[in-house]
Amino acid sequence: MSVSSIRSLLFVAICSLPLSATNLPCEELQKCARLSDWTPASITGYVEARKAGSRLRSLLDSGQLKRLLDSNLGKTYLQSDGYSELLDNLDKIEKATGRKPLDLFDEILGSELLVASRLSFTGGQETLLLTRGKSEKALKAARKTLDEAVKTTIGFVIGTKKVYHEDHAIEQVEDVWFTFLGDILAITNSRKLMDETIDLAYGRTEKSASRSPIYSKHSSDEDFLARAALRPSYIPALGSDLAKKMDAPVGSLLLSGIRGALRGCELMTISLEANWSGLDLGVVLHPDDRGIAEKYSPFFPKVARNEFQSNVQKRGVLGAINISRDFYEWWENSEEYLESQAAGSLAQLSAGLSMIFGGLNFQDEVLPQLGKTISLVVRNQDPEEGKPSPTPAIPGGALILELKDAKKYGRPFIVGFNSLVSIINITRMQQDSNAPSMLVKPEKVAGVDCYKVDLGLPADAKNPGIEYNFSPSLAITGNRVIIGSTFDIVKFLVEESEKAATDSQTEVSAFARDQVYIDGKSIHSILGKNLGFLAAQQVVEKGVGLAKARTDFENIREALGFIRDLEFESFREEDTVRMKLRLGLNIGNTVVEPAD
Repeated sequence: MSVSSIRSLLFVAICSLPLSATNLPCEELQKCARLSDWTPASITGYVEARKAGSRLRSLLDSGQLKRLLDSNLGKTYLQSDGYSELLDNLDKIEKATGRKPLDLFDEILGSELLVASRLSFTGGQETLLLTRGKSEKALKAARKTLDEAVKTTIGFVIGTKKVYHEDHAIEQVEDVWFTFLGDILAITNSRKLMDETIDLAYGRTEKSASRSPIYSKHSSDEDFLARAALRPSYIPALGSDLAKKMDAPVGSLLLSGIRGALRGCELMTISLEANWSGLDLGVVLHPDDRGIAEKYSPFFPKVARNEFQSNVQKRGVLGAINISRDFYEWWENSEEYLESQAAGSLAQLSAGLSMIFGGLNFQDEVLPQLGKTISLVVRNQDPEEGKPSPTPAIPGGALILELKDAKKYGRPFIVGFNSLVSIINITRMQQDSNAPSMLVKPEKVAGVDCYKVDLGLPADAKNPGIEYNFSPSLAITGNRVIIGSTFDIVKFLVEESEKAATDSQTEVSAFARDQVYIDGKSIHSILGKNLGFLAAQQVVEKGVGLAKARTDFENIREALGFIRDLEFESFREEDTVRMKLRLGLNIGNTVVEPAD
């Protein structure tokens, strides 16, 4: 449903209040515990919100909001044209109605709201808005208030046409119908949809969304900010788009499983919850009776759980990504998920990697030995004591590959690492015959052999440049191959991997979880270290003043100071696919301090 459709219905919701006459039904209205009780089951989907009025009041009265508005970003907003326009509009509403805008919002829309939609046989979109007022008495009072406001503003009352459905009066304004059902206001652009809603309200039919076997899969939790339910199979264009193969191998590796789950999805549910500790968004894909097709099994492998990933995050990282797939099976059956040209590019990649791995066939000899999880870890670097930080300062990153048997199959990765360094050396010498050669030096960490690249840079540079951020390194620990941009991050990961190797690990396999984690304090910190460099870059690239560029980045850094972390998970649970996004906020009883 379009935003304009919803906006139009909300406008009519307000304008229609003074125009509705008293209805004289011959039957009694049924109990409406949830607005979905009076929503026809034939809809494509719906969105509902609850307790919006009380939540808005809580927000406006909170000390956390005051602290946000006292920040530089808040002060900038309070001085903006948008804020002035908001105050002006609220003042106009108050003068026209003689009521506080928030009180009117409470009485009309602040208790419960539902917007549903479906496609008609003619191809048009039918939309239904149901809103529960604070009470039936409050709705009547709001109707009289707005009646006077409309008359005062335009000098007359908007005329309506009255029609009936089973003795229940409906008001019509052009192509919009509306009616009152006790403390509930119903508005729609479809007369048929209005009639079905009234029949549900009087108990003449039980074909409601809340009684539907499909929509009943939606959570019955009553405590939510907003939630939605959608039937993807009712959207014609979606099915054809999902049926297409992807044209990018990386995109396929990340998304083909979700696309496959959507193709067989009977119901998609979305929930949103928010408070001062964070924002939580959850998405659940409920399949039909056929479940998730077997061809998508490489995207939902089962793995044994261990503590390595969680321990790495506890030690402090800027971010981490964990992706679990049956990589060999995906590669072998890539024509199922990729366009022919993209599938062919994998063969070219395999040939290039085979050269690096000392002549071993990557697809047939190396890839089958990979485990089912690949991780990427990023961590801010700590400068050596007494030495200046490089400019710009770049976090260290490491790729972690799991092997089925590192003792047996780890050697090719060491060979490949040395081969890659040799290729870079040859290239550098061709460009500059005086360029120092990079040397691979072994070094022990917790009893593990690591291989560190010496770039041949002066150790006492007064103004170290970007190249001082790097010391490429490799280590094999347990069944993990760690390839990092710096020796420090490889050392850190080896230490945690060796600890995890001695931890008790469950042998029970479960569906793996794809994870993304970002630490707000670390981003805040690295931005602070590079603020001067980034501001100077803006001066050169965009021609803005240095002071303005610094101010813009300082505002961004201040905003990041309010973010604690961001987490995303995607996983399979039986035949259901779940996705969870959580944004943690760092707004408590104390003012957020800048990170070091």
